Amino acid sequence: MNDVLSEQIAVIQEFAPQLDTGDLMQLEANLAELEAALNRLKELMAYLPK
Repeated sequence: MNDVLSEQIAVIQEFAPQLDTGDLMQLEANLAELEAALNRLKELMAYLPK
């Protein structure tokens, strides 16, 4: 178990510096927009004939 954890930590440490926080913020904004669109779609689907 500890070997697996150590390996995962090593991978994270290797790639973490490459993550751009600007990209992550944009991703979060995109996800929020998608979520809002899905919610609106669900609202509109309520009016469709069953």
